[in-house]
Amino acid sequence: MSEVELYYIDTSALLPYYREENMSQQVENLLTSLKPPILISNLTKVEFTSAVARWVRMGELSDIQANLLENTFNKDLNSGLFMCYQINTLTF
Repeated sequence: MSEVELYYIDTSALLPYYREENMSQQVENLLTSLKPPILISNLTKVEFTSAVARWVRMGELSDIQANLLENTFNKDLNSGLFMCYQINTLTF
């Protein structure tokens, strides 16, 4: 039986995949080089939504752009690109 390699990506590294930032190309290259599913924590959904809401409040994104980011992230999550890993106190 062969080993399965799983990779984890933190929210701060994931955000540039969805919004143009300095590290966007590097993050895209990394994600496209990995075989799904890529692990994210159960906190990533909350952190992602919080970051998008902050960008809207700061005038960096419109509501329409924010909805597009949220919908694209959820589509990627539902497609199996990402898999949520439930973090609990025993993880640490």
